[in-house]
Amino acid sequence: MGGAKVMALGLRVRRGCSFHGLAFNVAMDLEPFRRINPCGFQGLEVTSVLDLGGPGDPAAIKPALVQALSRTLGLAAGFSPDAPDLTPSA
Repeated sequence: MGGAKVMALGLRVRRGCSFHGLAFNVAMDLEPFRRINPCGFQGLEVTSVLDLGGPGDPAAIKPALVQALSRTLGLAAGFSPDAPDLTPSA
């Protein structure tokens, strides 16, 4: 996004086990990123969806994010009513 990082996707395989993670900056305090080198890149700017003019509610972003990741990974997206709500509480 104009050279600024809005998300990170990580994958590690160790001893036959895979570890993965996704960090997506929706609406958060980005000040701590000014004290580190994000992903090891000195001077890398970090931004958020809200700062880019998008919605600040993770629930509003979730469907589009799931669809985009599914399409990119060649998967069929679907939502389960039994899935836990991982939205942070205010």
